[in-house]
Amino acid sequence: MKDNNYKNGLKLIKESPYVIRKLVTFEGHEGVGVNADVHVKRKKVATIIDEGNGGEPYFYYYVDGKHAKTNEELDVFATSLPPYSQAEQYSDDDYDKWSTERKPWTSGDVINALVDVACERKDFKKTLRKIIGFKDGKFFTWKHAKKDLERLFRHKGKRITLREIIESDGITILNLLPEDEAFDLLRQHS
Repeated sequence: MKDNNYKNGLKLIKESPYVIRKLVTFEGHEGVGVNADVHVKRKKVATIIDEGNGGEPYFYYYVDGKHAKTNEELDVFATSLPPYSQAEQYSDDDYDKWSTERKPWTSGDVINALVDVACERKDFKKTLRKIIGFKDGKFFTWKHAKKDLERLFRHKGKRITLREIIESDGITILNLLPEDEAFDLLRQHS
């Protein structure tokens, strides 16, 4: 498989100390809107406001708690990432006319990637309200709530918990794994 600089950059962003806080998503006129803060080591370094109107998002930067035109620390991190092309960014897309010219990451690209990961995790947490299982590369869901895992059911003439019923089929229950491990498993196989 060909090395993908975009995916390598995303991996480095996810492992970085940069995190999204105060994430708010909403339905805008031309898509999903987002408001969020970017923090590093408990310090706010940027805010993203995407009004969901089809235009570019607004980025506001902070240095030592004060507004700034840019955040040099974030810019240095962005430029340290491997340059990527549109073809690498959209490698899962069937469209084959994406540009192969590589460009450097910008602080806006990093913030957008952080927001995408935060939204994905937020959706994952909603999904975990119901029971999710994994076996042989496939995911299974049950309409039961997570709290029902320890509820007793009659199964094959015995009274056992729902957790025991599911695990007896060799299914890994994502709700019982540490959140990061379950999220990584979902991302890896979906």
